Amino acid sequence: MTADLQTIDGRLALRFERYLDHPVERVWRAVSEPAEVRRWMPAAADWTLTLGAEFELGGQQGQITELDPPHLIGWTFGADRFRFTLQAKGDGCALVFTHVVSNAIPAAQTAAGWDCHLDRLDAQLAGQDLSQERAHQPVGERHERYAARFGLDPAPGRAFIAALGFRGLSLCDGPALRLERRYDQPAERVWRALTEPGELSRWFPGEFEVSHSDPPRLLIGGWHGDGTLRFELRPDGEGCVLTFTHVFTDRDMAALTGAGWDRCLARLDAVLAGQTMTDEDSLAAWPQVHERLAAAWGIDPGVGRAVYAERTASESGKPLPDLEVNDSLGRFGLDADILHDGEPRAVARPFHQGVDGFSGSFEDGLDAAVGEVPHPPAHALALGRPTARVAERHPLHETRDQHPIANHTNHLPRSCRASPAEPTEPSLRRHHGR
Repeated sequence: MTADLQTIDGRLALRFERYLDHPVERVWRAVSEPAEVRRWMPAAADWTLTLGAEFELGGQQGQITELDPPHLIGWTFGADRFRFTLQAKGDGCALVFTHVVSNAIPAAQTAAGWDCHLDRLDAQLAGQDLSQERAHQPVGERHERYAARFGLDPAPGRAFIAALGFRGLSLCDGPALRLERRYDQPAERVWRALTEPGELSRWFPGEFEVSHSDPPRLLIGGWHGDGTLRFELRPDGEGCVLTFTHVFTDRDMAALTGAGWDRCLARLDAVLAGQTMTDEDSLAAWPQVHERLAAAWGIDPGVGRAVYAERTASESGKPLPDLEVNDSLGRFGLDADILHDGEPRAVARPFHQGVDGFSGSFEDGLDAAVGEVPHPPAHALALGRPTARVAERHPLHETRDQHPIANHTNHLPRSCRASPAEPTEPSLRRHHGR
């Protein structure tokens, strides 16, 4: 946790402090020279390092308001204010970054977004390349912590993060669903969330039949007869990387199943942050995730829509929304002059794609939508809310006869296999149904 929420001149501000093992002069170039800043933020203004210099970025005006090289640079951008200070400390320097926000509601996801970008700054200074996608893998876990720490409603940030398609699962040959996600927690902590009944029941959809266990590295098993699940953990700095794979046979079910796992893994983010996300809260975004995956994978969305409609009708008894709309169910309403934080303003390249267009890489997804607007303010209030909620006991999480997916193979396809399959042990049934 690196951010505090403070008050500056009567306005809320996020304050980050990091020690960097590099001299002040090197860090100064990384936070002030546009060519350097572009390497760790999605965009940088072509400003002139002169006090009072004005610049334009994404249709908005900014101005450098403080400048004392190589120790201080401050600027305004729209209604927000930003400030970097650098101070020599030992062989490196202490960096303090302050962002005075224009809207308190998105503070948690804004803080989580800045954390991810500052990770990229760390990597850049160390001569490493940390991609946008990889840097943002822990954003869900971090958002949960910040929302709890700041005492903010996590729902807007959860909806926004659910719309970030670059964090989603991929569909491999086999077929198989695959996800690789980096966490701030060590492998031993994530392992407990995968194996301890009290932890597993907070995010996993029912029973998990363990066939192979190698703590805290590898867990293989089955789920309601719906194929093979594989959880592999490897250390990554102070945290770890989880590789999750679900092998199955019916490709037509991929979007339905993928959306369910996406929502379960969102609950895992909350568990690892010490928070609770209910089934109802996690499944609120299920229709949007399902539509995005169906479009990205070229799968007829009718299967998932039918399951959703049937369950919604049986649970609520209310008239069904029309799922056959011209615009996909997964698209949030985005006004052309609205940024992620919900503030009206002019932009050079508005959100013409909609957030459900994030099906490719981070650069082809979020950057294409954000255009030239700096990304951290984009970790802000979601610009739309789901029109309906999936029932708490969704058919995706029901038994085989209610969710008919054929028998699955017990091996991973080559395109998704992280390592050769280990021999299985006698089946150990573990019951974690709710």
